[in-house]
Formats: sequence, structure tokens, C-alpha cells
Amino acid sequence: MKTTNPAATRITSPVVLAAVLLASGLPSLIADALGADRVVVGTVQVVALILIGAAVFLVPSQRHARPAVVVLGVLGVFFHIGLNWLRSSEIGVSLFTEGELWVQLAAWQLLSTLITVGLFLFLRFQRLSRAEMFATVGSPSADAAPIPWLGHKEAKPWTAFGRELAFILTGATLLFVWLGGGYDGATVKSLLLAVPVIAVFAAVNAFNEEFQARNAILATFEPIAGGANAALVSAFVFGSWHFAGTPGGVIGAVMAGFAGWLWARSMVETRGMGMAWTLHFLQDVVIFAALLS
Repeated sequence: MKTTNPAATRITSPVVLAAVLLASGLPSLIADALGADRVVVGTVQVVALILIGAAVFLVPSQRHARPAVVVLGVLGVFFHIGLNWLRSSEIGVSLFTEGELWVQLAAWQLLSTLITVGLFLFLRFQRLSRAEMFATVGSPSADAAPIPWLGHKEAKPWTAFGRELAFILTGATLLFVWLGGGYDGATVKSLLLAVPVIAVFAAVNAFNEEFQARNAILATFEPIAGGANAALVSAFVFGSWHFAGTPGGVIGAVMAGFAGWLWARSMVETRGMGMAWTLHFLQDVVIFAALLS
């Protein structure tokens, strides 16, 4: 794990915390609860992110926070302005609302992939290697640090801990989706026929979400806040996005945030995304099977 500069962390904490909150889905959730216009709130979020970005670029002492704020800004603009604008446009309505489900999903994955490519290019522009942005398989045999309150009391290889998580997380996701009526009308035949499409969508979606919510955030936050704090930021942002996603609602957001925290830990400890992508892929297979069967 990279060492952290305590002074840098202290200086950037208010700025970075504000950017994290603005890039997350929390303001939109509050807006919905208060009956406010989500588009207006999203616009305010983006303007505030731009002002924070300008501040860190104008103040020399904040230069170490610039990559993290840029990543959050890109994600914030995409999720809070870009998607709302696109979904309200003529082409957006035809792709994301009126088109067949597989067309909607394909359009979303294409758009999400473009954001992933943009973030990758930005990190490369920052002269980060693939290893520094966790864009490698990593070392799955590396030890998973103990999490006593989770029953994981002794360090064990991620290959072993990952198998346990695969069973627990996939089972929990399956139960949550099934109880929510996700498999109503599905048959074994329909599931088998949809396997190739399910696998492709699950693989691409898992990669995009991992890179956006894990790789980009960890690569820019770990140097200024440490791996543990970077994992918490990733978990918070990822969980908040899922309130209106799948799994959704408060329970779905908490589940996604918790899983995201574990996946972020796996990246920090294995120094790669192989384990995180595998675990995420399994969850997405369950979700896309419910959507496409």
C-alpha cells in the first residue's frame, strides 16, 4: 500500500469530501425525498464540482488533489447531467425508454464504455502505469487482511476469501432479486437461451463499473488518503449510485456499497482488479439473468 502524506490528507480533506458528496447520488436522493427537480439539483451539483475543480487547479497547495477531483467531476457530470440530458433527448428516449430491453442495455454499455475509456486516458495522461491504476489481474494469492466483525479473523489468501465472498454475495444478490420478483415468468429454457447475452452484458458492465467506481477512484485517492480511506470513498459513491439501480432502494444501495468496499479492498491488497471483476461479474450474471430471461 502506498504511503500517505498526513499533511496532504489534512489539507485536502474538506475539498475532497465536498467533491465526493457532490459526485455521489446522495444529493439526488435528498432531492427526491424533498420533491425537488432532479435535473436542477444535478445542474447545481455539476456547477459546484466545476468550482471545486477550478479551486484545486488555482491553488498550488492543492495540486495533489487535482486527479481525484477531475475523476469525481467526470463521473458527476456523466451521471448527474449527461444521463438526464440524454434520456430526455429524442435519441435518448428511443434508445433508453422505447427500445427493446437488450437495445437499452447495449446503448447503456456503449455509453459507459466511452466513459471508462475517457477515465483510462486521463489516468495515462497523469503518467500512471496500468499497475498504478490497478488495471492488471494483480496477485489473487495475496493475503486478505482480517475483518473481525465479519468473521474473517485471520489473514487468508484472496483466492480462499474470494470463494467465500462469491458464495455469500452471489447468494444474497440472488435472494434479493428473486424476492423482488426478478425471475417471475423465467424458465430454465429461457435462462439457458439467454446465457451468451447474459455473460457478455455481465462481463462488460462489471468491467465498466469496476474501472469507474474502483480503479479510477483508488488510483487517485490512495496517494492522498491511503488505501483504507480510498476504499471507503469507492464504496460510498458506488452504493449511492445504486439507490435507483439494480439492486435498488435503501437495501440495494447498502448491499452494493458493502460489496464495493470488499471489492475495493481486494484491489488494494492484490494490487489488481482480477478478484474484484470476478466477484462483480458473478453478481451481474444474477442481475442480467433476471433482466433478460
